[in-house]
Amino acid sequence: MGNQNKETPWQIWALVTIVVALIGAYATIESNRNKQTITPEIRIVDEREIDSPEKRKRQESTDNVNYDNSEDEVSPSQKLVGHWESNLTENGVEFTILLNLKSDGNSVYQFVDEHIKENDYDYGTWQYSNGVLYEKFSDGVSGKGRVKWISNDRFELTIIDNGTPSYTGLKRYYQRK
Repeated sequence: MGNQNKETPWQIWALVTIVVALIGAYATIESNRNKQTITPEIRIVDEREIDSPEKRKRQESTDNVNYDNSEDEVSPSQKLVGHWESNLTENGVEFTILLNLKSDGNSVYQFVDEHIKENDYDYGTWQYSNGVLYEKFSDGVSGKGRVKWISNDRFELTIIDNGTPSYTGLKRYYQRK
């Protein structure tokens, strides 16, 4: 019996990696089943309502940035992938929407109100085509809104239709997190 290779074969490492990934996916799915969902409400937001020292500081830091990314072009849909934040005042209550648009077409909304200890979540799917964001929420309601890019990290969303006629034409401003 000569030299025996004591290294673990790559096939075993591949199998262990797959098993760990499956366990993680299962845990994520199970934890998401127990979360409460709501449908996002969208309204016109006056820029003054979302003006803050923090917003002005972010604006100053981006005012002189050249947004020409012709060297590293990405698809229009890929440009929306990521974590977004919108700070709003609605009915006199300040709250934040955290939006995660995933590359696999899934989305997660988190509605944060500092006065309420528990945050609300909604899960759905999204697509982006010809400047319009199409969404389907966990309760089956569909929505669509026109995206107007302000910079690579900021956009304005104007509601076209989300099932509630009074929201048509309302605007929401998002900043990449």
